[in-house]
Amino acid sequence: MLKLIKVFIKSLTHKKISYSYGGVDLLILDIFKNQKKGYYLDIGCAHPIKNNIVVTLKTKIANDHSKTHVYAINDDDISFVGGKWDENEISFSTNSLSNYKILKDTIKPEIQPITVNQNIISFKIDDKMSGINSYEANINNEWVLFEYDNKNKMIISKKKDSNKPFKGKFVLIVLDNAENKSIYNINI
Repeated sequence: MLKLIKVFIKSLTHKKISYSYGGVDLLILDIFKNQKKGYYLDIGCAHPIKNNIVVTLKTKIANDHSKTHVYAINDDDISFVGGKWDENEISFSTNSLSNYKILKDTIKPEIQPITVNQNIISFKIDDKMSGINSYEANINNEWVLFEYDNKNKMIISKKKDSNKPFKGKFVLIVLDNAENKSIYNINI
C-alpha cells in the first residue's frame, strides 16, 4: 500500500503531460513501466461522450514529431487525428473507437490559382493527408482578408476597400497540420 501511495505522489509531480482525469494515466504508466507488451486504454471520468477516451500509442522507432501524427483509418480513407508526442509515445483524445495508425506527412499542401486579378483573388487549397492548418496572404506586406469555402476547398479574397485594386507583390502561404508549407508568389 505504501508503494502505491509513493507511486501516486510521484505521478502528481511527474513532468509528463497527463491526458486523463487526476493523472491516472501517469499512475498506470508508472506502475507498468517495465511491462514490454500490452496496451492501456483510459475510458471514463470526464465528459461521458466528448473526448472521453485517451489513447497512447508507443512506437519502437524514432519519429519526426512535427511530421508524424495519428490518423483514423476507415476502409481506404484516412483522417487526421493529431496527438501530442512524449518521447516515443503519442497520446490523443477521441470520442470513438476506430482503427488508428501513426503516419508521416512530408507532402506540401497544393495551391491552385483560380482567379488572380486586381478585383478578386481566389485559390483552391488542399492537403491530401493531414489537412490545411492555416493560410495567410499579403500584398506588398499588407495583410489580405480571405474567406475559406470548406466544401469547395477554396479561399476567396475580401476587399477592405472595394474601390482599391489589388496591386503589387502578392504572397500566399499555406501550412498543413504536419508543418509542411507551400508558398505562392505573383505580381498583380
